[in-house]
Amino acid sequence: MKYFTLTIFSIFLCSHTYALELLTYNLGLANGFVDHYEERRLPLFAKIKDSQADIICLQELWSEEDRQALSKEMAPLYPHSLLTPIERVTADRSPACQYSNLFGEGSIVTCMRSRCDGKKGRDFTACIIADCKGPLESLKSNNPYCANALMAQVGTHPILVMLKLLIPFGKVDLYIYGGSNGLAIFSKYPIKPGSSGMVSMRDYSTLSRRDFLHAMVEVEGKEIFVGCTHLTANLTDSAPYAGKFSGWEQENLKQSEYLISKIEELSHGRPQIIMGDFNFSPGVPSQGIEANFEKSFLAFKAKGYYDPMSDGGKPSCTFCKSNSLNLPTDPNQLIDHIFFKNVAPKKIGGATLVFDEKLEIKNSVKTNLSDHYGIKVKLTPL
Repeated sequence: MKYFTLTIFSIFLCSHTYALELLTYNLGLANGFVDHYEERRLPLFAKIKDSQADIICLQELWSEEDRQALSKEMAPLYPHSLLTPIERVTADRSPACQYSNLFGEGSIVTCMRSRCDGKKGRDFTACIIADCKGPLESLKSNNPYCANALMAQVGTHPILVMLKLLIPFGKVDLYIYGGSNGLAIFSKYPIKPGSSGMVSMRDYSTLSRRDFLHAMVEVEGKEIFVGCTHLTANLTDSAPYAGKFSGWEQENLKQSEYLISKIEELSHGRPQIIMGDFNFSPGVPSQGIEANFEKSFLAFKAKGYYDPMSDGGKPSCTFCKSNSLNLPTDPNQLIDHIFFKNVAPKKIGGATLVFDEKLEIKNSVKTNLSDHYGIKVKLTPL
């Protein structure tokens, strides 16, 4: 009888060696663009630490202060991590703008003064988007370099922005948040020495620096290729495109195609887990989910990637109009994903929406933790 018991116990151990929990989450720590930054940041850090996920991909962890604070918070439970240094990318000429580009009748500064004076943070950004789109489009047509430099100063005081753009010495940043990619990987499992790195997509990026973090994570004797990214957003209604492609959609597609090719090169046939905010969404009318940059989504699907949120059951939006940090007019889109390749679908559990609760901040005001919801997926032994 004892041998039978031992046999059953050993079978149990072999079949439950591990259940790997994966989490992707856009923190929305875009100070000056997403509301309640100060009130949300510490509760967000606590939620991530207590998530019980084994491997985590985070986006929009922009500032050095936030990166250091969260890394310190996570270290006891997540001894393995990957964050790359913030690298400023500045204009190759100075000044980035001429006085006539910014001032005068019908100019962006005139519009800002008359329509947006006194507004701060996201309200100021929203005002420019809503009321000064015409002057911004005109600036892009006349001097796209200046327009891109101006839009990259999100979160900076308007007077300081003007000084940066017009001063003849010193070069202005071309990417938001000082050139941070906002990405981080945290893991309870070891990262294989010498396997981690970053694929730069600077040649495919406008306004925000887009990169891809990757590492070979060692899980119970198996090597798993883990990636984390944040691709170009659909800013068609908020920021004129000043890059080298036809628009925001083509830029996202170029990033997706480049990323797919680099992953094949780096993963060496290992199981792949590719996570992040891809800013593309399949259209699922039955669930009220609108398509966005769908060609990019289909590019991943054409290469054999499995997405449990859209493929494995009832899809849900991750960027939703019901979120208190978004507008009622925003679309419902599934733009956050955990993709799998070289992994049998039967090993992949269903995708679960997480961090959709609200936080009370002051005077009974409640807010969501981020303008995105997170996705968690459980993976059984490979």
